[in-house]
Amino acid sequence: MLIQVNSGESIQNIIDSIQHHQVVIYLKNGIYREKILIDKPNITLVGEEKGKVILVWSDASGTLMREDSAKTYGTSGSATVTLTSNAKGFKAENIVFKNDFDYPKSFLKDKQAVALKNDADQSLFIECEFLGYQDTLYANKGRQYYKDSYIEGNVDFIFGGAQAYFENCNIFSKKRDEGIGYVMAPSTLYNQEIGYIFNNCKFDSDG
Repeated sequence: MLIQVNSGESIQNIIDSIQHHQVVIYLKNGIYREKILIDKPNITLVGEEKGKVILVWSDASGTLMREDSAKTYGTSGSATVTLTSNAKGFKAENIVFKNDFDYPKSFLKDKQAVALKNDADQSLFIECEFLGYQDTLYANKGRQYYKDSYIEGNVDFIFGGAQAYFENCNIFSKKRDEGIGYVMAPSTLYNQEIGYIFNNCKFDSDG
């Protein structure tokens, strides 16, 4: 099943309405500003053009929850897009995952701001971008494959316990004024032989 979505429409509403087992969602160029939760298997997001389909939100770990102002979102809850373990077989191509929380100017104590939290086994990303500062890509669970993609941040911006394979990716470390900015913070499980693998990737920085 193929569904076409135009900029300004809600991707979440489309996800919620899906009842089929194999769905391709074709996104027209534009900015889609919303938090998205994907908890259904075998969903594919395809962008019209590389770099021109942007899924973006601006929560950080220390942001007060809109549902309960006595609590904050925490790192996991800050994610612009969340793939649960039910989203097995998720695929994305030509999609920008972005968290545009204003890290440099914010006075929050907890400034982690996730662009994508991925718990989906057998997930695949081709020519995608992951944009943020601290904790950009939360590669948390399952087997994940990132190919020909761009990932940027300033500290611990690829982190989690997944078995993730990065091929031909550009990993960019943004300047950080608070000190050293580590690229990765894997939490590979003790019973897993392999955590993150980077094959033919480029590591660059303006710091």
